[in-house]
Amino acid sequence: MTLRSILSKKISFLIMISLILVFSGEKSFGIFDNDASSLSGNISYDYAGTARSIALGDAAVASPLGIDAIYENPAGLALTNKYQVGFLFSNLFENTYYNFIGYIHPLRVKGSIGFGWARVNSSGFEIRDSLNTALGTFDDSQNAFYLGYGSGFGKDMNIGANLKIYYQEIYRMRNTGVGLDLGLLYRLYENLTLGMNLKDITAIPLQSGENREPLPFIIKTAMTWGPKTPYAWINNFHLNVGFDLMDVWGNQGGLGNHLDGWKMGGEYDLYRILKLRGGMQEQGFSAGLGIRVLNIALDYAYDSRKLNGLHWASVTLDLGKHIDRALINKYYHEAQKAYQKGEFKAAIKLWERVILLDPEDAAAKQYLEKTKVKLHTEMELVMLEADSHTQGGDHDAAITVLEKGWELDPDDAQIKIKITRVKSLQAAKVRQQRLDNIAKHIAQAEKYYRKKDLLKALEEWEMVLALDQNHILALEKAQMIKAEITMQIDYHFYLGIQHFNRKVYPVAFKHFQMVLKIDPNYHLADFYLHKTKNILTKRLSNKYFAGRKWMKKRNYQKARECFRAVLEIAPEYKDTQLRSQQIEIKLREIAKVRPQYEKARKYHEQRQLSDAMKILSSLIKQDIYDYEILKLKNRIKNAREAAFRHYHAGIEHYREKKFAVSIKSFRKSLKLDKQSGAEDLLAEAYISRGILAYRDNELPQAISAWRKVLAMQSNRPMVEKYIKRAENKLRYLKKLFGEQ
Repeated sequence: MTLRSILSKKISFLIMISLILVFSGEKSFGIFDNDASSLSGNISYDYAGTARSIALGDAAVASPLGIDAIYENPAGLALTNKYQVGFLFSNLFENTYYNFIGYIHPLRVKGSIGFGWARVNSSGFEIRDSLNTALGTFDDSQNAFYLGYGSGFGKDMNIGANLKIYYQEIYRMRNTGVGLDLGLLYRLYENLTLGMNLKDITAIPLQSGENREPLPFIIKTAMTWGPKTPYAWINNFHLNVGFDLMDVWGNQGGLGNHLDGWKMGGEYDLYRILKLRGGMQEQGFSAGLGIRVLNIALDYAYDSRKLNGLHWASVTLDLGKHIDRALINKYYHEAQKAYQKGEFKAAIKLWERVILLDPEDAAAKQYLEKTKVKLHTEMELVMLEADSHTQGGDHDAAITVLEKGWELDPDDAQIKIKITRVKSLQAAKVRQQRLDNIAKHIAQAEKYYRKKDLLKALEEWEMVLALDQNHILALEKAQMIKAEITMQIDYHFYLGIQHFNRKVYPVAFKHFQMVLKIDPNYHLADFYLHKTKNILTKRLSNKYFAGRKWMKKRNYQKARECFRAVLEIAPEYKDTQLRSQQIEIKLREIAKVRPQYEKARKYHEQRQLSDAMKILSSLIKQDIYDYEILKLKNRIKNAREAAFRHYHAGIEHYREKKFAVSIKSFRKSLKLDKQSGAEDLLAEAYISRGILAYRDNELPQAISAWRKVLAMQSNRPMVEKYIKRAENKLRYLKKLFGEQ
């Protein structure tokens, strides 16, 4: 983010507030005209609450401290957490004095209120009559009474307001007026703060009878900056820069403000006891110092700008035990944050710190009680959950839950006792599991030994020794098995050498593999294994290419045999491994559809070729088939084509009324494929043949042909009529001519 965007984002807020306040209020007025105020100045603007602001060149609006906040910027009251009373005195010139007295009272809820009284008093003015005869003297006093309040607004902003009552008494005339100040402090960065004080933003002008004297609206602005470096002696310096807008509305009404010059001041803190100050304006310079002893602060300032130099002195006293409201607010924030995170113990400690700082803080007491109840509830839930896991035998889960509870309250003795108890139960369970595991491994070792699997038996005995390194039976058995394994190593190596010399390399390879499986560090066997493998690799290429050939033909069984032969000798061949995996995937897919293949084969045997072809076509369409399925499909395809040829031949013969030949063709078609559709045509051929025989008085042949129709299709009533008619005619002829 650029500097321009940062400034526009944060400073624009301040500018908008000032513009709204300036242009939305009613007309504001001044306590004196410029000519009238030349003698003693504006009591609300030209003076101060402490000598510190005078020494800083009147540029302390962004850094008001203590009593000075009542006069300079009421937003600074929010930063004061001490009960303070202060007094400022200055001899302006002969018989003219300025005094300011103030008191700040931090509130227990939020913010602080301040009371102040500023007074300029001149005495010894003579009263003369028209003959210039002295009749006596009179005094001129100007007073401003302050009631202010300041509070934090958000994280980086403080706001405040002053209600002021003006009272002026000169001779027999008394003037009163009311004014309102608004203050703002905004921390733009950690080491940069902006301040603004809108004085007499709305006011009731001084009036005496029919006379009205306006109160000028004044905007005081400043900023304070402190360097942030690794060097503490540099960080003790703070710079203040400001400027003021005077007479914003003008004495005659209307917008007529003007800039009242620049101002600058700096302050250096020396060991937190002595503070050196200096300031500059267009009219001159100022300087001063401050000393703090215990709870008393003494400040002095010299101002060269007015009346050939003025001296100012102020004293500020911290009364009694104060409430560190800033620290309390910090603890409030941290406690609420800890509560939201579930860190209830930390929240309780923070609330206790708040109560220690302010025993009367009712809200903190309520939060403390609420947090304690919440912690107690959470601890009870932890206990219940831990007991549930313990009863279920899940000690790890119980310890995890209890440790979370211990994090919630490290001082809970019951949690510590529970953790100790569960850990002891866990240790007992671990011991029992260890004994059970030992017994389990012993049983497995004996089982493998009976099966002559010495390697696995040795592994089981070594597992027993890993659980109990002093187990006597395991030590004896492991030593005995190692001796037997040594004998096996010698035996397999001897056979491997024999087969290698006889050039029976596959067998030699297996023996050398067995040696290395028993003893991976047998270097001589490793040498002969690689030598045998190199010889076999040359021979494996034929197997590899044969496997690829069978794979393309989808004869996965033969392809698997070829690739397995390759991997048995050279398992590191990546391509062979990949192809073997592909074959296994295909075989698993084919195994899933094996019932469908068997069903298709059964349909083929039953000469239901259409049903069989549907099943096989579906498998081939899904790419789930192999050599056998493809071979069966080709047989079915050839049979269907032959049946189709006989079917069409029968149709041609039928059309030519060669019914005997047609019947033969249809019967051949049905013999190849029952679902060829020739059955109906065969029946029609038999019917036609029977009709011809009937016409030729070959009644037995006609009856025989028609009965074959009924054998194929029983629901043929017309054929039944033909048979009855032929039988009746045959009986009649037998009676007429005899049996012949």
